[in-house]
Amino acid sequence: MSQLCADPSCNGRTKAGGRFCRLCGQPLPADWRARAWSEEGIGEWDDAVAVRELPLDGGDCQLFGGAPWLGCRVGTRTVLLEPGRALREVGEVAFEPGELAVDLVPKERMAPFSPGGGAEWGWSLLTSRRVMGFVPRENRWVVEEEFSHQDGELLWQRGALRAFQRDGGAVIIRGRRGEVALEVAGSLTEPAWVHDKEVAVAARSSAFLVDAFAATPPVEIALPEELPGYAPAFVSAMERLFLSTLNRVYWWTRAGGRLVPFLPTGGAGLASSLSSLVVAEPDRIRLMRPDGRVLWDSQRKMPDLARTRHPWDRAGDIFVVAMQTSRGAGSLLALDLSTPEEYLLYDVGGSVLSPPRLVPGGVVVLRGGAVAAKGSGELLWIERRRRTETEE
Repeated sequence: MSQLCADPSCNGRTKAGGRFCRLCGQPLPADWRARAWSEEGIGEWDDAVAVRELPLDGGDCQLFGGAPWLGCRVGTRTVLLEPGRALREVGEVAFEPGELAVDLVPKERMAPFSPGGGAEWGWSLLTSRRVMGFVPRENRWVVEEEFSHQDGELLWQRGALRAFQRDGGAVIIRGRRGEVALEVAGSLTEPAWVHDKEVAVAARSSAFLVDAFAATPPVEIALPEELPGYAPAFVSAMERLFLSTLNRVYWWTRAGGRLVPFLPTGGAGLASSLSSLVVAEPDRIRLMRPDGRVLWDSQRKMPDLARTRHPWDRAGDIFVVAMQTSRGAGSLLALDLSTPEEYLLYDVGGSVLSPPRLVPGGVVVLRGGAVAAKGSGELLWIERRRRTETEE
């Protein structure tokens, strides 16, 4: 799907899935997936279109990326799809058995064969075992880096930091120069940015603030009970870091240096905007202010949620989560974290097998259940359109 130029005076567009404007050549911002949703909000969603059926290979599947392409991995086969009603296949990457997709990210790299040097824009596909780069002129992916067996498998990358899971059970975070910024036993959550200067991560019984450039030692935040594996969330408007344990949600500030109980609820996933917090409990989802005021509560709309983890995605201030009722029906809930009264409930007609993906122009869902054939799933395209003045 093509995108409008980032320069408002240009009015040009990119090629479908392109990185820069065809008229002025200006590159799109790296966060254009978030920009595509934040500028127009939730909008209205058309009826879902079943685009293709996928054999699920024992349930081993992933949706990832979304700008400029969406990745869909089933077993060792990964296809790249162009966002849009057709979900047109634009490429394929072969994975090794057990290899997982981590992210699809834009990058700027030197172009050694271009006249006078300079730089060209490209894309990196990060997997658990290597980094692959896309060569536009040859329309193929090449291996640019393979991770060492000593480090293990890549869990995530944020800025200059990379987290690896080692065979022995330890997790390490390395900085840009390869230095070890943190090493912990067991598991480590996805990170949450804190003012673009640090990332907050949670381990088994402690959380850590890790310098984004690994220049200073990490700050440890000890917790009184075990953590369930959910990432922390930072609400910058009140400088509060929220942490979810098995029995309670706490907040912490650097100035106070102590944990303060926030909610007497355990095992909750967390997501945040500048001034609000999503608390996703196994049977309840709430949008809250950092002072504890409830802005939206699923119990008022869907009181019969099944007790399970709810997979979600986020683009800018738009948060979409897959929910399942106790009767097995699947729905998507979309919340605008900047405008609490803006939400949408959408019936997908079956179970959601992978976290939904917000992409420019719509939502992609991998649906299973009664609609798809046994042992397979369906990729759905849900078109988003702007609300008309009458609807608004």
